[in-house]
Amino acid sequence: MLLPILIISLSLFQPSVSADYHSSSIPENFIRCLSHEFRSNASILNPLLHFPGINSSYESIWSSGIENLRFLEISSSNRKKKKPLAIITPESYSQVQTTVKCCRNSGLRIIIRSGGHDFEGSSHASSSSMFSPPSVMVDLRKHLRSLEHGAIDLIHKWQEVAHKAHEDLLLSVVLSSAGGSTVAQTTATFRSLFLGRSDDLVKMMEEIFPEIGLRKQDCEEMSWIESVMRFSLYPKGVTSDALKNRVAPFPPPYFKGKVDLVYKPIPYETLDELWKRCSSKDYDRINNTTTTTPPIIQIDFYPYGGKMNEISKSETPFPHRKGVLYEILYIVAWLDQDENNANAESYMNWLRGLYDFMTPFVSKGPRGAIVNARDFDLGTNDGDGHIACGSWTTTSPYSKAYRTWGSRYFGDNFRRLATVKREVDPENFFFSEQSIPPLFLHPQMREMEL
Repeated sequence: MLLPILIISLSLFQPSVSADYHSSSIPENFIRCLSHEFRSNASILNPLLHFPGINSSYESIWSSGIENLRFLEISSSNRKKKKPLAIITPESYSQVQTTVKCCRNSGLRIIIRSGGHDFEGSSHASSSSMFSPPSVMVDLRKHLRSLEHGAIDLIHKWQEVAHKAHEDLLLSVVLSSAGGSTVAQTTATFRSLFLGRSDDLVKMMEEIFPEIGLRKQDCEEMSWIESVMRFSLYPKGVTSDALKNRVAPFPPPYFKGKVDLVYKPIPYETLDELWKRCSSKDYDRINNTTTTTPPIIQIDFYPYGGKMNEISKSETPFPHRKGVLYEILYIVAWLDQDENNANAESYMNWLRGLYDFMTPFVSKGPRGAIVNARDFDLGTNDGDGHIACGSWTTTSPYSKAYRTWGSRYFGDNFRRLATVKREVDPENFFFSEQSIPPLFLHPQMREMEL
């Protein structure tokens, strides 16, 4: 049975539009359930419910916070995703509990709205196969290097330095190709965030990475929240109210992202090839095209080390800690999308080719991934999420999820997560493309063989 879905948004919205809910496609028993639960104060129910075609608030709430336009245009050209039947905006824990209860009783599926950092849009729509100290921050953006080999030399050295740096220093690198022209120049930007003063940072960098040539005038001291604004690319003068009000610094693009984890320094020759692959010329070579508006390409290098090395991989669900030198985030983005999505598929296939190229140089057994950069290319859950309690086969939802994406996000912690899922949600009500499936053991087995 394929279940319809609702979105629960935890953002506080206060629409005051009354509506004839009985004319919507939402099941009547769901409305009756909510009305019964709120019978002591029925006036608070209307502002919580938002239906397409009935409430003008529906579209604005649904589209708010979307950072990837791939999942905003749900239309005939994107039939794998569908909008929810309704959006609920609860304002208290009890209202969340009531919504969950009424959804379960009415055969509705729930999607929980995330904060926007969902690379695959699973918090905005669903796959049709699954539902009908007083520290001062110093921001360094040093040396936009367009001289290829000088930049590669620095990145190669960065691999040896960044993960060993003081825990108060984050020194990252961004390779980018801006797109928007037939020849998009590749650049490397070194960015840092340091919990301390400029003089201390300059002295530290002279010791560990003198090749950067950092000077005090390259640094800008600011509060931590100001550094958040800066790294989020808000223009100077914009206050932190933009964060509270969820005002984006720029219009969202269409994009696809993938992630890798690196345990050994990548060879110089591979970094050189990675640099070349950021250019529009490489994109055209791979796709046998001449692109008038090449995509925006960005490859971010984020160092690990520091406190990450001190936390056991089993202490939290996130297992990628000691031994990881850095994380690579690959992004391809574009600003316009044609009617049949041909350019989108071309751009995403280029990114998948880059990901394949990097296979020998990144983590393996399994190749690690980050759930905060969700990637449906790794695999997704099948069906509608219904599980017969006590059932187990070698092709069970747990087994498949572990082999495809679960072990890559969570390592051996995936089994523990699935065991907790069995205890709190054995019917798998909270289900999505990459939700944790409940783990049921074979009656004759104390341990499950993977």
